[in-house]
Amino acid sequence: MRTAAHLLAQYLDRHVINQRTMSPGFRIRGEVVDHSEFLRYFRRKNINDPVNWVKQQNDDFVLSDDVELVTGTTTPESKAADSDRHDEDANVADAGENGQKHVSPDVQANEHPEEQHPSCVVQTRRYSSNNQDPKTLACTAIPTFLRPQTFHSLEQLTYSMSAYMSSYTVSARSLTHTEPAVHAHTVHAMFASRMQDGISLLAFSASGVSYSSRSDKAFANFQKGFDVISQILSNDHPMSLSLMLTIICELSRHEHTALKGLKTQLLQYTAEMSRLVLGPTHALSIYFSILIQQLVTSDLFNLINLVLTSLRLATAHLSTHNPYDWKTLYLQERLCDGLYHSGTEFQSERSLMRARLLADQECVYGLNARNVLWTLTNVADDALEQDRVDTAMEYFRQALERADTSEGFGRAKTRFAALEGLGRCEVRKAELAEEAELRARTAADRSATRDMQHVSNILHLGPKSTTTCCNGSCHSSTSTSTSNGSSSQGTGQSTPISSSSSKSQLSQREKHLQKALAHFTDAETEASLWFEEPSRRTTRVRQRIEQVKSLLGLVGTTADGDSDVSV
Repeated sequence: MRTAAHLLAQYLDRHVINQRTMSPGFRIRGEVVDHSEFLRYFRRKNINDPVNWVKQQNDDFVLSDDVELVTGTTTPESKAADSDRHDEDANVADAGENGQKHVSPDVQANEHPEEQHPSCVVQTRRYSSNNQDPKTLACTAIPTFLRPQTFHSLEQLTYSMSAYMSSYTVSARSLTHTEPAVHAHTVHAMFASRMQDGISLLAFSASGVSYSSRSDKAFANFQKGFDVISQILSNDHPMSLSLMLTIICELSRHEHTALKGLKTQLLQYTAEMSRLVLGPTHALSIYFSILIQQLVTSDLFNLINLVLTSLRLATAHLSTHNPYDWKTLYLQERLCDGLYHSGTEFQSERSLMRARLLADQECVYGLNARNVLWTLTNVADDALEQDRVDTAMEYFRQALERADTSEGFGRAKTRFAALEGLGRCEVRKAELAEEAELRARTAADRSATRDMQHVSNILHLGPKSTTTCCNGSCHSSTSTSTSNGSSSQGTGQSTPISSSSSKSQLSQREKHLQKALAHFTDAETEASLWFEEPSRRTTRVRQRIEQVKSLLGLVGTTADGDSDVSV
């Protein structure tokens, strides 16, 4: 086993240089030993990090020839690939010189995979001279060196995250990480707050503030966030890591705005600081290096999926130990945040997970704890996204009522979220009222068109229809219409039947918009009292106020005739 640890240390050193890694196992005296069994062996000897341990041994140790490092995975595909390695080598040799140019280092050590795009490997194999049916190839095991780069990155990230979580959960320092009284006062929460304030300043425009001014303030916040990364890594734990990954998801959400490139800078800086603070062979150093590689070689959606997979893995690892521990619940909350920032593709997963998280948090913390109320507002957000507006408003009202049992910053934060949420619900109700008005108008227009067509057809028939028209029905209809028109108190025009309904719907829309404006104004007052300027909350809610006033035709003035809210 000590020889295996030596081989693993050498392998990880090569990975740091080449930016590539696999899921290594071992073949000891002909028997395959996977990586988890390797780690379990050393844990029984109270050695949590066998790589660092073996590097610290200064005695003369002779490596055994019976130990071999196996770079592969424990997936069924890789096992099949290993058993058929000779057959695959023969197929690649038959493919000719062009096929051999794309063979990975495991097969042809003199080639550099960075020079070839992964799609070239797949295309070369697919259209090689053996001319196999693509359907047949899809049903067979794909050799390791022909798998897409994203698959390799997923294996590497899974291994690094598993190693990190396994090492953390059995370490003594994990016992020192107790739940803070206020999560917002932790270093990693301050990092997230600074980054989110900067994102909000660039992503949300506000009247009266120039872009250059917002940009300067935003990057001042980013700088403060970057400054605490080394402090976070000096006392690393899964909670701070999960929050940093959530920020990466949020930056990815705004990739096509002025924030383009900031995610790359954050990952590069974090990887450099991780190597400096933790060492180049630390699991987190390897993890962030792989993320940077994937960021360069793949698209944005693949990167988001890899980050979310890492968060799922970390959460599942803690759940197996204690599903109701504060660390597990915290990681579940961060995973929900990551799913929220990653788009509507994950809406169903996020809403189900948040509902379960709320139930678990209420059992552990009670109904009025800060994190419980915050999750309650998030559950309301999910309901609003699904157009369950009444349900969302009920959740927001519950959060507003429960917030009165607390005090200080936590109360203000919950009240702001609930008031802003109620305003968004009223805006959505106004949109639904407008859609109902449009449907009513469309139906009335269609009905009027049918009536006019009917009258036109009768008039077009002329004398031929005299026998059928003698019953006087159309004449009575015309006279009735004329009578109604003459009784309209001299207006000379008849009022459409749908007019009162249209006015009712329009006033209903205005009513909802007025309620939304009141909620947003209350939220802005709450934010101005408790959050420093400029904050992401005040910036966002002021933009919402401007939008509602524009819909009401109150641009530049309030309902009382005063000047618009200045930013």
